[in-house]
Amino acid sequence: MGPGEIPEEHVRAEALAAAVPGVLEAAVSPGEGEDGEEGLEVFVVVPGPAARLEAAAQVRRVLARGSCPAVVRVHFPPALPRSPRGDLDRARLADPGWRASPEAATRFPTGGPGAQVPGTPGTPPGPLPR
Repeated sequence: MGPGEIPEEHVRAEALAAAVPGVLEAAVSPGEGEDGEEGLEVFVVVPGPAARLEAAAQVRRVLARGSCPAVVRVHFPPALPRSPRGDLDRARLADPGWRASPEAATRFPTGGPGAQVPGTPGTPPGPLPR
């Protein structure tokens, strides 16, 4: 794979995530879970905060069924970062500083295909992780 090329599995994961009802746009970047597990950081833009929990659960399920790498975290930025030309700025997606910024918004760790998302059925109630 050459510089600037996107791995096929990332292209597939982005297409699957973007096809989830309520998701306006989606992007993925390699990431690492709290336990050191490698997988995908998924960034999805949804119409508002109420759609986040359902979108996180659905994105995780769809990507698991699509044989994509494990999802280690789902982010809900108000918009995906763009370059001055308007293209998706993948370098900013991969930047831990941007991921931790208010611009990247709420994050839900998902722990892989079998993990539960806080606030979904079968998961104990409690504060959502930041």
